[in-house]
Amino acid sequence: MKKPIDQFNASRRTLIKRGVTAAAVGAVAATGLLKPSLVRAQGTKSSKATMMYQSTPHGKDECANCIHFAAGKTAAADGTCNVVEGSIAPHAWCVAYAPKG
Repeated sequence: MKKPIDQFNASRRTLIKRGVTAAAVGAVAATGLLKPSLVRAQGTKSSKATMMYQSTPHGKDECANCIHFAAGKTAAADGTCNVVEGSIAPHAWCVAYAPKG
């Protein structure tokens, strides 16, 4: 059985991580980079660094489940993204993530 203080620390850590992620998403959204129509109109994509691309999923959120992701030849193969430049892993994640409907 965990001590109450351990549960509080884990909860606080989770809250901080989610707060940082929400702040990052808000900052990117404020720049207008998340609008696919804007990206197509400019004819450019954002860099992986700008979109805070990471090669691991963010919980259940991953590129394979995102509306911007175009799958590769197989389910495990890298694909492309309408928003982020370069090769995109299906189990990666970035702040442009938008779940498929």
